[in-house]
Order: sequence, then structure tokens, then C-alpha cells
Amino acid sequence: MKITSFNPSIVTKDIEEVVGLFEALGFEKRHIPSGTGASGNAYTDCRM
Repeated sequence: MKITSFNPSIVTKDIEEVVGLFEALGFEKRHIPSGTGASGNAYTDCRM
């Protein structure tokens, strides 16, 4: 089976560490939006 998309919900302040783990497993970044949520908190999302 070939996995072509991976979109878990991971909430962390250290996104680069988590993204690095998935890149080491063979995934690539595909979509990385960022901005400010309705509560005023900044966010960065990453679809692998």
C-alpha cells in the first residue's frame, strides 16, 4: 500500500521537530498555511 497523503492533527509549539520526524519517515511537506486564529493565537499548519 502506498500512502499518498498524511493529515493528522498535531498540536505543538515545536512544529519543526515533528515535521522532521515525518520527513525522516519519507513524507514531504505539501501545504503549510499560517496565520492568527479567532482567539488571537498564531498558528502554523503543515500537511504532509
